[in-house]
Formats: sequence, C-alpha cells, structure tokens
Amino acid sequence: MSLDRRSRLLGQIVRFGLGKKRIHQMSPGELRSLRNRQQELSRLHFRLLLGSRVNLPIVQDCQIPTRDGVMIDGRLFSPMSTRPLPLMVYFHGGGWTIGDVNSHDLLCRRLANHLNVAVLSVGYRLAPEHKFPTPLHDAYDALQWAVKQASIWNVDASCLTVAGDSAGGNLATVVSILARDHGGPKIYKQLLFYPVTNGNCESQTHQTYSDAPILSHEEMRFFVEQYRQGPDDVNNPLFSPLLMPDLSGLPPAMIVTAECDPLRDEGEEYANRLRTCGTPARVYRAKGAVHAFMQFPYLTKYYSRVLDEISTFIDACPNELGASLTRLNGISSKPIPPISVQ
Repeated sequence: MSLDRRSRLLGQIVRFGLGKKRIHQMSPGELRSLRNRQQELSRLHFRLLLGSRVNLPIVQDCQIPTRDGVMIDGRLFSPMSTRPLPLMVYFHGGGWTIGDVNSHDLLCRRLANHLNVAVLSVGYRLAPEHKFPTPLHDAYDALQWAVKQASIWNVDASCLTVAGDSAGGNLATVVSILARDHGGPKIYKQLLFYPVTNGNCESQTHQTYSDAPILSHEEMRFFVEQYRQGPDDVNNPLFSPLLMPDLSGLPPAMIVTAECDPLRDEGEEYANRLRTCGTPARVYRAKGAVHAFMQFPYLTKYYSRVLDEISTFIDACPNELGASLTRLNGISSKPIPPISVQ
C-alpha cells in the first residue's frame, strides 16, 4: 500500500527541513542541531493546536544515577490522582544518536494524560560518543532507579510498563529481557512503537520502503553504525532482540507498527516470536503511516485511535490479555495477523 495523504505531506515537510542533505549524510552533531530547531517549531505547533489538553499538574525534571556514576536526565509526567498511578518508563527514539527528554516531551505528556499513568522519560546517553551497550545500561539502571523512587513519587511500581519508540523500543524490549534474566524489577507490560529488533536491516520492508519518509533503509543503517562498536554487535541478542533464542516469560507486549516503514516487518516478526515462545503479544499496524507517526499527532489520523487501543491494553490484566489474544490470534505456531488501524 502507498502512503496516505498526510504521510506524504509529513515526508515533504521533513525533507524540506533537512535541506539538500539526508540524515545519513550528516554528522551526529549536525543532525542534533537541526532536530533541536525542528522540535521547537513542533512543540509550538502542538501547543497551539492542543492547548491545555497537554498540561499536567506534575512535570518534574530529575537526575538519574547510572552504574558508572554519571547522572542522566529524566522527566516525570503525572496527571492529578487521589491514588498511586501506574508507572511507565519511556525510552525515546532517535536511532540511539539523537533525541532526549525534550524531543519526546509532548508524546509523554499525551501518554500520561490519556492513559492516566505516571511517565518517566529517560535521557540515556547517545551514540556515537556512547556506543552499545552504554545506552542499554543507562536504560536498565534508570528502570531500577525508578522503581526505588516509586514511594517518593507516590506511584505504583507493581503496575510497571516499559515503553519506547524506534531505538527506544529496542531498549524497552531488551530491558524487559534483562529484568527477566537478572532478578527484576517485575515488569507488567511492554509498549513498543515501531521498534528496532534486528540491527541487520535485512527484512523485506527494508527493501519495499527503502526510501520511505522519516526513516529510509540507508538512514537506519547509519544509525546502526553509530550505535555498534563493531560488526559483530548486530548479532548480539541484546542489540538485536529478534535473535534472542528464548523470549518466554516476558511481559505481554503491544507493538504498534507503521505500514510504510522499513522497520515494520521486524516489529511484527518480533511479536510472532514472542507468541511462539508463549508471551502474549499484539500488533497494531497503521495503514499508510510512516515511521515516527506518533510524534506528529496533527498530521496523523491514527493518533487517538492508537491511544485508545493502548489504554485497553494497559488496563487488561495479564490473564485477560492472554485469553483475548489467544482467541484473536490463533495458536502460537501461526503468525499474528496485525490489526490494521484505519
């Protein structure tokens, strides 16, 4: 299927903002500077369109300790509540190379507001200055620290969700594996927006949508090159979780994919692997959408529908979720048909 009208417009806007260069032709420094300018315009546009609906009573910056003594940025978003709210720890996208708590401020506000959860956005250190596995270590350290902060923040860490988009979705998947294999913390759900699950970049959609807006095949290879220390890293299951031999015992997952995205196949294949290993998983594919569409609600017709579906997923208890997914998706040996969001 081809891009829908809004996705084509979004691609034109982004390409215009990049100028003559493409992402993979820029240095990380140039790319970060450009993205910072774009994000300021995006935040202004978002606030003009959505107004008070993104205002929250608690937006608190914090410093998160890591294993090597370096402090990284965090930002807590929380609606008003008379009871402890579930906790979501969010890892931003940007190819492990760009992005921070500011770039995903508005998306995290919307998640907190719509889902009625407290969201901690994690500003892990970026490649290429900090290559694999440093961003992953930061993500896992931040998760453990957030659970310890739960009583101070008056949030409920027993209902802990890890979430992320693109490279941040990669970190969320691997953090879930680390928590399983290293004694916690116990994670309730994982929410993944168009995640990177295989650094080899060899799926069919990498060819079909090789020149897609927002993220092309060459741009994804550029980001992988920034993150990896050497070519063998991409075959490490902690880099490419699709290669993890055992995906059992992980939190139930909801994976949101975009139809016209090089990462679509690997995200949906990861859901299939989870189900084959007995972990409940569900896929929502947005028809005609491109990578990172959740960052552009004013140019995305799927935004509210996806948030509603996420709310249902977050609210379902594990037993109810497993039963509903079994009925929906068939036995685990069969592929999961994605639920297309119109």
